Amino acid sequence: MTTYRHREETLNTQLAILLSRFGVQADAETIQAQGRERPDVLFHWRGLRVVIEGKFADHPQAREVVLQDARGRVRRGIANIAAAVVYPAALRTVSTPDLLGQIEASLLAYCMTSEHEETAWFEGTPAALLLDALRRTQETLARDDLVARIARSLLEQLSGVALLAAAYDALCERELQALAKLNVDPVRRAVDDALSAALGLPDLAPVRAMLAREPGLTGKAMG
Repeated sequence: MTTYRHREETLNTQLAILLSRFGVQADAETIQAQGRERPDVLFHWRGLRVVIEGKFADHPQAREVVLQDARGRVRRGIANIAAAVVYPAALRTVSTPDLLGQIEASLLAYCMTSEHEETAWFEGTPAALLLDALRRTQETLARDDLVARIARSLLEQLSGVALLAAAYDALCERELQALAKLNVDPVRRAVDDALSAALGLPDLAPVRAMLAREPGLTGKAMG
């Protein structure tokens, strides 16, 4: 009778094959590659790079070790999301023909870590929970990105308001020249410069020059 003693790389490959059934295409060369900076499984999902790092439960401090590996992949920019997965030790000795089916039915312990969030440890089958956890983590990243973009927009708007407030304080008591002289009026130029800076507009000097030539302001006939 054949005795099986699977390595973690074998289960990582089988897990990637299983994930492909759910529309996730992992790079086989990446799966099989060796080296410190190469993740166990790497694939792209909803525009994000996802890494899966796996250890058997009989590995000393399996959860701590595999979670550190997953965190490192995110920290070094290899992945946007990393899943730390702990396989049941019993999977080591499952026959190779039965291995894929056993992984599919097994409860895996896993923790998701990303650039903005780290979950608690959960248990679940790859189909029922691992992909659902990926979806929820991706949604959290998208929500955090939206919040960040809104915050940047608000900051830009507040910066513009601050510029306008400072310009008002500096110019509110200065006298404006007649409209016919708006193209040479330093106060109007300062007001326009503040508006341009606050609103991201181009230089308004050409507009002032054009308006200054209007017959209604110059008293001259058009010709």
